[in-house]
Amino acid sequence: MSILLYAKRIYFSPHTDKLIISLENLNSSGVYALICMVTNKVYIGSSIKLGARLLDYMQPAYLGSRPNSPLIKAIIKYGYINFCFTVLETCKPYEVLEREQYWLDLISPEYNLSPSAGSTLGVTLSKETRDKIRVARLGKALTLETRRLMSETRKGSNAYWYGKTFSDETKAKMSAAKQGALNPHFGQIRSPKTIKLMRTNHPHTKCVYQYDLDRLTLISQFDSIRQTAELTGISRSYLSRCLAEGTLAHGKLFFSYSAPSQV
Repeated sequence: MSILLYAKRIYFSPHTDKLIISLENLNSSGVYALICMVTNKVYIGSSIKLGARLLDYMQPAYLGSRPNSPLIKAIIKYGYINFCFTVLETCKPYEVLEREQYWLDLISPEYNLSPSAGSTLGVTLSKETRDKIRVARLGKALTLETRRLMSETRKGSNAYWYGKTFSDETKAKMSAAKQGALNPHFGQIRSPKTIKLMRTNHPHTKCVYQYDLDRLTLISQFDSIRQTAELTGISRSYLSRCLAEGTLAHGKLFFSYSAPSQV
């Protein structure tokens, strides 16, 4: 018996079908199966958000958070490019566990740790439990070999966007799928400390240095042009122009991206 005969949707190349997986399973609940094309072993799972769950298996962060799962070990070993992703059926959110149990009994998948369907749907963990989980994960890191294998599945022709071009219609669907409440950052409120760290660690952020009129004596140092504008009261656009042209701001202030040792 082949499980593929029962599948509603089949993705033989998940690494190139990410967009299709996301769009075809958007707002769908149901049961899915992951089949290793090397070992022919199967994993059965269910989710109230099928698209997001299937994409999880291609995310290093998700894989790294479940290192003891037989399925995750297999994905890391063989790469998700050697897995066939399937949607066995879609159903109502409250039916997913019942339907998952049906498929577990029918298939007896090798990668499932338990023969019984289980979910944390609707379960609220106590602060003590959450703290224990957090402490248990602290200090855990993937080995260099594991990182290398995960990296290989995302390089060159295996990369998600490799060789892809999208129509205006597809781009519009991708944009609509992340608007409003569908956006992963919807409703999030970040603390001033978090915002500062994001700005400071942004790859395009540069420190700005203020010098005396001799252009050698350092007066102040700023983490970014945004911070420079906020603390000096000079507009960002004007500062950007002065920095680009190497001219004095208001004829008396000199700013530069060059650190003192580089001046």
